[in-house]
Amino acid sequence: MSLDDIASVVALTASLISIAGVVYVAGVKTARIDVKLEVLWDAYRRSGISAATAAGAGTINSPFRLSDTGREYINGIYGELHEFYHRCGRNLTMSEVMVEISKRWGDRIMHTVCIPHDVSYEAALVMAVAAARETARDRGEVNGREIHSEKQNHMGRNHHGSADAL
Repeated sequence: MSLDDIASVVALTASLISIAGVVYVAGVKTARIDVKLEVLWDAYRRSGISAATAAGAGTINSPFRLSDTGREYINGIYGELHEFYHRCGRNLTMSEVMVEISKRWGDRIMHTVCIPHDVSYEAALVMAVAAARETARDRGEVNGREIHSEKQNHMGRNHHGSADAL
């Protein structure tokens, strides 16, 4: 092995180490950005839960649940949201579900929920996520029959419950 061969191997090794370092640093920075985005979406979600609850569109029962009023507000896209979530949204984080719903239905939510009902976008987005995740039991139905009335079970809003599940 000549001196030139050794120099080439050393240069190649140094280059590979530099590339690995750059990839590592980029990965760490990306992970930090992901964490910051999760925190921002969580704050946005909490703001939406607060606004939706204040508007009477849902209750805080850990998870946030739509009220009859909230279901009425979101009714025009309820089926599409529900289908999306049960087809592919179950494998996403809550932030990812919010992003996907915002990307796919954001304009419709603004025009059919926010503007006509004077509801903030974050409240409408929280309602959309709750609608997407809702089951027949959440709606008070078993085999299409009502099993309870919302007025009987939700006489007042539970402002002390945790909203982390939504």
